[in-house]
Amino acid sequence: PATRVDPNIRRTVHDWILTTYRQERSEGKPQPIRPPAVERLGDLRCPTLVMVGLADEPGGVQSGRHLAKSVSGARLVEFPGVAHMINLEEPQRFGDLVLEFLAEVDRKRA
Repeated sequence: PATRVDPNIRRTVHDWILTTYRQERSEGKPQPIRPPAVERLGDLRCPTLVMVGLADEPGGVQSGRHLAKSVSGARLVEFPGVAHMINLEEPQRFGDLVLEFLAEVDRKRA
């Protein structure tokens, strides 16, 4: 429902999407990846932080959870009351989590 996200954020995201669609080129066809990427998530060997807004559409929430389960060592963070644009809806928490995650990755590399 339109009421689940701040109207200013909805308007901003709408404008971004519209701008992108208008700039797309008409030539070219999408090329399917074989095998599909979703079947190869277990092959990933990089630090992965998955953030999911629980007010996002159910497929988005399921996809984020699936990604976190499928990538070895992935970290899942769920945001109650937040939809798809976590960085716009909870910018402070989002930024803090990203910086914390990157610092942890850096510590493990040292």
